[in-house]
Amino acid sequence: MNNAACSTIRRAIVRSLAVAGLALAASVQAQTVMPPVTVTAPTTGGGTVICSGNGCAMMLQMMQSQAYYELHDQMPPLGEESNTPIDRNTFCGNLRSQKPEGCGASPPPAPLVNISFDAFANSFGNGCGDGSWAGDIADLIAGTLVDHYSGDPNRPMSGINFTGACNVHDACYAGQGDRGGCDGGFYTQLSGVCSAQSGEVRDICNGFAHAYSAAVSLGGQDAYDQAGQAYQCALWHDNMDDNSCPR
Repeated sequence: MNNAACSTIRRAIVRSLAVAGLALAASVQAQTVMPPVTVTAPTTGGGTVICSGNGCAMMLQMMQSQAYYELHDQMPPLGEESNTPIDRNTFCGNLRSQKPEGCGASPPPAPLVNISFDAFANSFGNGCGDGSWAGDIADLIAGTLVDHYSGDPNRPMSGINFTGACNVHDACYAGQGDRGGCDGGFYTQLSGVCSAQSGEVRDICNGFAHAYSAAVSLGGQDAYDQAGQAYQCALWHDNMDDNSCPR
């Protein structure tokens, strides 16, 4: 086998390993996003109500504890309230009053609430942001890296595409995965893109990967909090629909 063929094979192996690494990094981020806790309770007229999310679950537990107290004139032993029936209309009224501030008439997409993680990343990810983010990146890269920056956060230099990694990171925030896990997985994916390159291109790409990672670590809290508001809105809509509560 000649040198050119060997070189081609080596490049193919490196790229295949990089693709496998990207898939693993995306999987790790997806695993930080857990389905919301879900609890149920019987109702006085028969049937069941269902609550998803910590806020709704706590409200339901309080309602059952109150109902138990009214029946037995004492607070329930730990866990005993879970079989106590509650009034469905009261439940719906309490749930309606918990509508998050700013929550609109339609539910926003939220991973593992009303859409899968992958579907969110593929359809609702915002890539690496708009052109206004270019200044943030430029502030975090030094020396010759600035000279290579295209001005497009998705494709910071020729042959490098960070869009997929950014979309997965968006989905991780949107599903309210552990923020540290989201940010760590993001850097791993970016590094995976760079590992498919060689020589100076790989070195420069890694510089961008560090810059992007630093950007989300230092400035990502607002984005994470905004994603959390959308997540709570989606949960509220989901609970209202699951229990056929009138709005």
